[in-house]
Amino acid sequence: GDAAWRPKLRREVTPESCPVAWLFAPSCQPDRGPDCPEMLRGTELEAPVVAKRRRLRVEHTALRESACLIGQSFEAYAEACAVVMSRVQPWFGGSLVPFVDQANHTWDAPHVEFRKRGDVVVGRAVQDIPVGEVFQSYGDLSTADALYRYGFAPCANSGEPNDDPRPLPGDCVTISARVLRQAV
Repeated sequence: GDAAWRPKLRREVTPESCPVAWLFAPSCQPDRGPDCPEMLRGTELEAPVVAKRRRLRVEHTALRESACLIGQSFEAYAEACAVVMSRVQPWFGGSLVPFVDQANHTWDAPHVEFRKRGDVVVGRAVQDIPVGEVFQSYGDLSTADALYRYGFAPCANSGEPNDDPRPLPGDCVTISARVLRQAV
């Protein structure tokens, strides 16, 4: 039941917020509605973020009407969903797997990888693990995927001599015609 998960979700180990793209400040533009963050306008993230925020509003309304969320604002509900979704794993239709969701992640070569094998999740070292933190991979995400899921992406090239720009595997650049017209 829930009792087994309570220690895992206590404040000391669970962040109070996770700055995922679908929590970015919404636009004040009337033609965009309350669910379009200004900074995502014209990007490939605009449509999925708007859809996600609309779905969260429907869920929030339904839960408030069923008395599960008495007194909780939409923003508080969306923050709670972001914290959980930033840690959920894809196995078994979505799950919080002990250790896996607590492990640190890296854009570089990971120390371990996890795979579902039948009814269990198995971790395997893929390289020697030095003393210190154990890292798993973020996976093959694009910058847009990383912003949507985690609220951040690897740093872009700063132009410094030792800076190693690494575009993510799924990266591509898209821009809407309207944004192009505004830039000219």
